[in-house]
Amino acid sequence: MVRATIPNKKKLKAISAAKRAKEEGISIHQVARTFNFQHSQLIRWMKQEDQLKQSKPKTKSTNHGMQGILQPATDDFLRWWFELRQQGFQVTHFQFTKKAEELSREFKMKTETAKPSIINRFLTKHNLVLRMRTNESQTDPRKTVAKALDYILHVARLLCIEPTRHQDFIMNMDQTPVYFDMSRRKTLERRGARSVPGRKSTCDTKRMTCAVFITASGLFLPTLNIFKGILNDRGRIVREFTNPALAYPQSEFYSVQSNAWMDEQNMEISIEKILKPHMQKCPFNAKPLLFLDHYRCHLMASVVHKIEDMGIQVEHIPGGCTSLCQPVDIGVNKPFKDRIRKMWEEWMLEEGLLEGVTKPPERNMVAKWIKESKELTKKSSIINAWRRGEYSHFFVGPATEEYHN
Repeated sequence: MVRATIPNKKKLKAISAAKRAKEEGISIHQVARTFNFQHSQLIRWMKQEDQLKQSKPKTKSTNHGMQGILQPATDDFLRWWFELRQQGFQVTHFQFTKKAEELSREFKMKTETAKPSIINRFLTKHNLVLRMRTNESQTDPRKTVAKALDYILHVARLLCIEPTRHQDFIMNMDQTPVYFDMSRRKTLERRGARSVPGRKSTCDTKRMTCAVFITASGLFLPTLNIFKGILNDRGRIVREFTNPALAYPQSEFYSVQSNAWMDEQNMEISIEKILKPHMQKCPFNAKPLLFLDHYRCHLMASVVHKIEDMGIQVEHIPGGCTSLCQPVDIGVNKPFKDRIRKMWEEWMLEEGLLEGVTKPPERNMVAKWIKESKELTKKSSIINAWRRGEYSHFFVGPATEEYHN
């Protein structure tokens, strides 16, 4: 019989079977043959049962090997890392190496080639990996969370206490950039390749802005798509929007700005073309509410007054809290833009590579992708974006109450 390395989970299973067999008068030899083990192996494992139970199920040995150089300073290491991450500071391999040199003289004496290997083994053992940050701020994240919980408590009580709120008219608006070149930074390549080339379009910085409106009931209102250009009735790009040959989706709205940004003039256009028609469906006794972030043109008095003149209450989300409190950021923007990226990748494979130089897609093509992505957005995803655990706009959760108390 050939010896094999067996996971600890399977060893413990064989030990349990051997104990039951012993009670029934069956020999350990028979149990070992059933599992295709050697009798001596099973006897040894039964003696090591306590050690096996303390080991990880997938490991194949109870011997943990030699103690690592950094093992004596493990508690100091993890406490140092935890305190930095609690304050929102990034921790890198370089910082870990410097801290290790400070805590361990033996580590400091190692060669520059050996140090990265020791650090990597320590990080792997404690389940620490290099991650891309999902949000960033200039303040301590704990203060941001406290501010967000304060705001959510205010909003949740505002929406739950007042029975005249209609979820079709509880709205959130935000704008997001859409680039004409959405090539990924990573690609499949052979292991060990010295060079990993990538293609980009001739205008990889070209972009537009898409203004997104959603409601608490799951409605996705028409978008305002802002391209780079001069805003006048005779402009070439403005004339494109109504040209039947270019087939811009007429269910959406279009505008231009010198830098393709949302500004005061385009905010007023979105109010007239999107909010005003939607408000015509509002019941007489309902109190509409619009959530906006602290983007410059959202705070302008002319914009806020124009929205309030339609009977809409405006609530501004505190700065730095949009990743926690803004429904568009929480559940809509990422899947919305991911679908646009997939459409761009399909277009790139089918049409973008026909010529030697990779050109960016046309404006009408990007407009069609935005409409398609919008139509593929699930109503449940929009509804869930308003009800994110303790940051729910419609429920005062235990964590929020506990913080407030």
